[in-house]
Amino acid sequence: MKILPWKKIAVAVLTIVIAVAGVFYFTTSTGKKTPSLFVNPAFAEYINSYTTGVLPSASVLNIVFPNDMVDSSSIGQEVDEKMFELRPTVKGKTFWTDPRTIEFRPDERMTSGQVYTVKFFLSHLIADLSDDLKTFEYSFQVIPQNFEVAIVN
Repeated sequence: MKILPWKKIAVAVLTIVIAVAGVFYFTTSTGKKTPSLFVNPAFAEYINSYTTGVLPSASVLNIVFPNDMVDSSSIGQEVDEKMFELRPTVKGKTFWTDPRTIEFRPDERMTSGQVYTVKFFLSHLIADLSDDLKTFEYSFQVIPQNFEVAIVN
């Protein structure tokens, strides 16, 4: 059986169209992507490390400072002042775990696959900051939970 040349051309064109459509779909899809928030390098003077990346849904958020920020009497005590703000909103409590580490503990598990934006109010701890350093903003994503169940008889 002989395949006509126009059939070969049609198959080649169809293959190219499918490949281009696939590339377009995967590069422009509006799936949940981690937003790329720029973190001002000037924060390195005030913040050593912070919890970010892709996290489990029951994670706590820590911010570690290069110097002691509170005395030992505050360790383990809940912080009365609002230090963290998450979007979408997450209710929780803030504690000092040591003189250099503050921790936000969510009341409930965070939503699977959700990207959160965190605002940490550094100006509540350090008085004389420039306007662009008063609020430390970054983002993280909760691990997307998914699974597949197949029942075979």
